[in-house]
This record gives sequence, C-alpha cells and structure tokens, in this order.
Amino acid sequence: MLLLLLLLSSPLTSVVGQVGFGPNLKCYQCNSLTQPRCADHFDNRTMILTPCPDDGKNYSRCVKAIQEMYIDGSWVRRYYRDCAVTGEIGLEDGRWCLDRSGVYRVKVRYCNCNNKNGCNLSNSLTVSFSLLIVMQLFLFVLQKPQNTDPIP
Repeated sequence: MLLLLLLLSSPLTSVVGQVGFGPNLKCYQCNSLTQPRCADHFDNRTMILTPCPDDGKNYSRCVKAIQEMYIDGSWVRRYYRDCAVTGEIGLEDGRWCLDRSGVYRVKVRYCNCNNKNGCNLSNSLTVSFSLLIVMQLFLFVLQKPQNTDPIP
C-alpha cells in the first residue's frame, strides 16, 4: 500500500519540483487602470499567468502593488501585478507586504512573494503538498475493496 502511494505521488512530486524561479518565473502582469479584472477580488481564471521577461534583469519574485490616491475628494485604489527584481520576502509563507506613504495623499502597499509561480494573486486559501498526500491516502482507503465473504 505504501509503495502504491509513493508511486502515485511521484508524478505530483515531479510537477511540484519543476515550479521554478529565475528565468522560468511566471507572474500575473496587469494594471487595474487599463484592466479592471486586475483588481481584488482577483480571479486567476480570467487573467493569464505570464513568464517574466528575459531582459537580463533576473526577476526572482512577483509583486502586487496596491496604490491609493486621494483625487477630487475621494480615495481611488489601483492594483498593479508584475515581475520584480527586489523586495522583501516573508520567511514563513513566501509573501511579505510593505506599506509606504509617498507624496501628498498617496499610499502604496507592495506585496512581494517567491513561493510559487503566480503568487501575486489575491490572498486566498492555498492547498499544501502535505494536504494533497493526505487526500490521496484518504481516497486510497476509501477505494479499498470491502470483505464480502458471508459470515459462517
């Protein structure tokens, strides 16, 4: 049973191991000013996960920036998602946000991440690799044939 589980999870391990960074990094790249779907609540089914440009900048992370500006008596919020070269990364979940106040009535929140391709989507529930293994074990146990011998 354990051997079967290892064989079943091997392809999954290969796929997870191939999610790369550097030249293979993919991030969502959009601007809510011209693409309203870029704003939160971000639906990754409506946007394309795009490889970072190969322009010699060594992109190592994705960024989501939330910019708030006070214009004509109200706050306007814009979202920007792209590849990034620099930015602080959290130790636990690969994501870290930094709030900045800029010039007159401008605030920006930069959220950098490098824990997976496309990590610059909205904060959402993510499925961990260990949860996938537990789910596979559960399904395997459920599919185990039951003893159908009659009782003597």
